[in-house]
Amino acid sequence: MALPLDLRTRADRHIGRIAALAVRLASNDILTGMSEAELLKAEEERIKQLGKKSGQMLLFLSFALMVVATLKNKTSPIHLYSLRATMLWWSSALFPVVLGVLPLKEFRPESSKWYHCVRLFKVVLFWIAGALIIVGSCFFVWAVRETFPFC
Repeated sequence: MALPLDLRTRADRHIGRIAALAVRLASNDILTGMSEAELLKAEEERIKQLGKKSGQMLLFLSFALMVVATLKNKTSPIHLYSLRATMLWWSSALFPVVLGVLPLKEFRPESSKWYHCVRLFKVVLFWIAGALIIVGSCFFVWAVRETFPFC
């Protein structure tokens, strides 16, 4: 049983609208309200910000590890455990930070999907490094509090 001509044309129009909607969803027009060039520029800017934050973390870790190395020579053997733990956690945080500084977007320039993946990768690395730094900071506070009881 065939559909009347009027129903067929209406169905074709609805299918066309659904297909156009699917294409717009795939290109992120509906979700972000941005064109491909705007989306690419936004992702590029966010990657640049994350790279700067990774550089700041690297600077913090270099000074923090230098402080721990200096304190290790001036503390008693009882407090040495917490300083070694601090050094271990902060040294472990160096790896995700260094990976976050790498220029990964250069592998596929001008690709919004690749930039999105790079941004997510850097965000995950940033949070991993942050967690490692927080755990190391807890050990550091414990060591400093034990070493300098007046603080």
